[in-house]
Amino acid sequence: MATDLLPTFINEHYEVHEWKHACAILHQDFPAEWDDIIAVLTQFRLKRSQIAVGGGSKSDVSKSIDQFLYARGWQEKQFATKIVVDGAEIDSPTHKVDCFKNPKQGSEYSFSGPQAGAGRGPKRMCGETVL
Repeated sequence: MATDLLPTFINEHYEVHEWKHACAILHQDFPAEWDDIIAVLTQFRLKRSQIAVGGGSKSDVSKSIDQFLYARGWQEKQFATKIVVDGAEIDSPTHKVDCFKNPKQGSEYSFSGPQAGAGRGPKRMCGETVL
């Protein structure tokens, strides 16, 4: 399984789900982006102060991850997509992608809180990759 490519720390501290060989593709074809993702996940620590604050726009957790990746050249993007059927175009815009780096590959991250009683940290779904 390509999740074996992940450092031991990530496999021990995150619940990892891979989809469509995303880890292998990122590792082999997009090594700079892979290194950024590994670095942000390795350095990330969930602090009570980050989740104990009230609502608003982006959480402090999201902001800290965004800042880490933005410092490495990632950017927020929105894709203008369309569907063409028999020559007729229908706009099909997507949601904004928080952190995008390579024009050939985009990667989003998704975090959810620890599972009740599991004692595990945020989940990283390696398969949340747009290729």
